[in-house]
Amino acid sequence: MNISQWISLLGVLGLSGCGVLSLENASSLKPQSAQSLLPPCVDDDCNCPDFRDQALAQIVLDAFPDDPFVLDRDGNGLACESLPPVSPGLDAAVPPSSTPHLVLGNPSNAAAENPNNLLIERSQYALSYHRDRGIANWASWQLSADWLGNTERQDNFRQDGGLPRGFYQVTPNDYRNSGFDRGHIVPSGDRTKSNQDNSATFLMSNILPQAPENNRGVWRELEEYSRDLVYQFDRELIVIA
Repeated sequence: MNISQWISLLGVLGLSGCGVLSLENASSLKPQSAQSLLPPCVDDDCNCPDFRDQALAQIVLDAFPDDPFVLDRDGNGLACESLPPVSPGLDAAVPPSSTPHLVLGNPSNAAAENPNNLLIERSQYALSYHRDRGIANWASWQLSADWLGNTERQDNFRQDGGLPRGFYQVTPNDYRNSGFDRGHIVPSGDRTKSNQDNSATFLMSNILPQAPENNRGVWRELEEYSRDLVYQFDRELIVIA
């Protein structure tokens, strides 16, 4: 079951109060010979932020020369030229190491060999990813004054280019018209020391479907309370969610 199916199921269960995911079926528009190479957004509406680099956007433009998604705004044959030519290094998962984010242990014994309990360690956090569901099982991160600064929220939701080949690439479009927020696990507000640290929290592997009243209410308050412990009492926290 992928992320779109999970979002639909949550809506059926009434967790959002806003209905279920509604995606238009555009499969009839896909060139069959290239169908396996195209990202999921072609079933709805591709936008430049859905792609982690220009090369992926170009694949869609080449498959749809009429440019129904308006990826080539200046008509020069190049899609989404503002994107990097290839994925930036911060998207790649780093090799396992003695990360401070796992000092309390590995909750599910996640490992590189298990696709539905895949351990991903980044300098900003660690998480276990579930390939079939397209979401994380858990994330663990250190929160201290060393991670907090004045960096603005980057808001660059995007695919996780560090996932293994063959994994479904969740895009920001998968949440469109679902009634759910793109909810952070590791909060953007916990990584404000640098643009790179904050940007790493907007990878879709760190995002879960959250009901708006939860994401913008009690969950946000819990995040702020955790940071208050750092600001006011100089605490160091290890958070597992």
